[in-house]
Order: sequence, then C-alpha cells, then structure tokens
Amino acid sequence: YRDGQELLIPSDHYEGGTTEQPSLTIKKSNSTDMGTYRCVLTNSVRASANDSSIDVSVL
Repeated sequence: YRDGQELLIPSDHYEGGTTEQPSLTIKKSNSTDMGTYRCVLTNSVRASANDSSIDVSVL
C-alpha cells in the first residue's frame, strides 16, 4: 500500500512485493512515488499488517 491505496503488482513500475520476492523495487521513481508504504499480508483466513511503514521521498 502507498498512502492507504493498494498498489497494482505486478506492473511495469514495480518489481517484487510478492511472497516469492517480498522486497519492493520502484523502477524509475518520480515524485508521484513519494508517500508512506506499508506491507499487508493476506491469505484465505485473514489479513495481517506490520505496524512498521517507510516514508519515501524522491529528490
């Protein structure tokens, strides 16, 4: 999630963010990528979110 909105993964802009490749890479980042990112895990039983988040700034 970025700023509370679910990211569309896979896409041409992001790489990873899956159970097979949990790290998320932002390709060719720009100012629209700035925000607070959060990891949410889901399965057929429940969803779980880590209380940690990361703020991303683009210079």
